[in-house]
Amino acid sequence: MSDFVVSIKNLSVFRKKEEILKNINYSLKNSEFNYITGAVGSGKSSFLKVLYADIAFESGEVNVADYNLSNIKTEDIPFLRRKLGIIFQDYMMLSDRNIYDNLKFVLEISGISNNKKVKTLIFEVLEKVKLSGKEKRMPYELSGGEQQRAAIARALLNNPLLIIADEPTGNLDEESSTNFMNILFDITKTGTAVIMATHDMNLIKKFPAKVYSINNGVMK
Repeated sequence: MSDFVVSIKNLSVFRKKEEILKNINYSLKNSEFNYITGAVGSGKSSFLKVLYADIAFESGEVNVADYNLSNIKTEDIPFLRRKLGIIFQDYMMLSDRNIYDNLKFVLEISGISNNKKVKTLIFEVLEKVKLSGKEKRMPYELSGGEQQRAAIARALLNNPLLIIADEPTGNLDEESSTNFMNILFDITKTGTAVIMATHDMNLIKKFPAKVYSINNGVMK
């Protein structure tokens, strides 16, 4: 396995005829934390979507978690995503089931159905995100910060090589954002890399790490 969980060379992405990402070169090592900044519409989300094979690219070489996305087969994309944890600004919890069953659903679609193993994995990730004892709560019974921590728990279930977080603190207050970031930085100590898109410069100052900026599709 490579020391780099992400390696990108000369990436270009077009939306119709408009080039939205231009000749990007980028790499991310295991255990590393990177920020991606940029204005709305600059290409941050498109860049992240390339990483989990949600959008195609016209030229360049992209390797993520030992998958070459330049020629990845459609049937291999779910296996790529099992090596990733993806966290969005809205928590994307299933509203008709409690936190335990939300996490159980993820494990089931990953092919894990042994009840004892499912229970062990769920309680392990809930402990990591400080939600022990709240597994029977419905999503609407949790605060925004707690729901986002549940989203981290969901992202951790498959012991990912990489966590991709797209503006994850956008709906959180300062205290919840701080708790969230402490958990993410703790996760990198176990070997998981994190790449996070954000526009919150105060958060970056509080939790310093390498910062890349995308402006008009160009990364610096």
